Amino acid sequence: MHCLVADLTGHYQKYAPKFIVGANVLRSGAWKFDMEKNIVEPYDSNNKTKGIIYKWKNHEDYPDVAIDYIILDSKVNGKKTRFAFDTGCRNNKLQRGLYVGKPERIQKETANIVNKLSIKMAELCRNVTFKVGKDEYTLDFIIGDGNIGLLNIEFLQGHSFILNYKKQILELL
Repeated sequence: MHCLVADLTGHYQKYAPKFIVGANVLRSGAWKFDMEKNIVEPYDSNNKTKGIIYKWKNHEDYPDVAIDYIILDSKVNGKKTRFAFDTGCRNNKLQRGLYVGKPERIQKETANIVNKLSIKMAELCRNVTFKVGKDEYTLDFIIGDGNIGLLNIEFLQGHSFILNYKKQILELL
């Protein structure tokens, strides 16, 4: 296993997500994410659950999604949808047609491993309320073109949580 540690305290910090942990690492056991301290550490998966549990699905349940995606069934404006929970995703993305209202046109920075940093126009949906399980959350979303939405780690801000690939659960502490 290899580990890359990058100090982004300088110029590029605003472009970086809080955590990027590869699925190959996450699959190796249960992991505790402490959002206040910005710490990720191994967690004893034999511990009894004590928080809110979200069971997730993956490519075995939904063959149209990428391997190792963590898929959370959700509802937006009463419509069933799916979100991929992605710790490395910078923006939350909502599927076209789920937002009630007129999106705001904004400029945003965009880049990935293939495309260099550039400014593009995007549609921003503010204060979108969605449900995961019985719990409601409200976030801003960029409208995406995919068949599933994306949730970054922002939706768990203020919580510590356990991510357990073997049991396919996300436990909020």
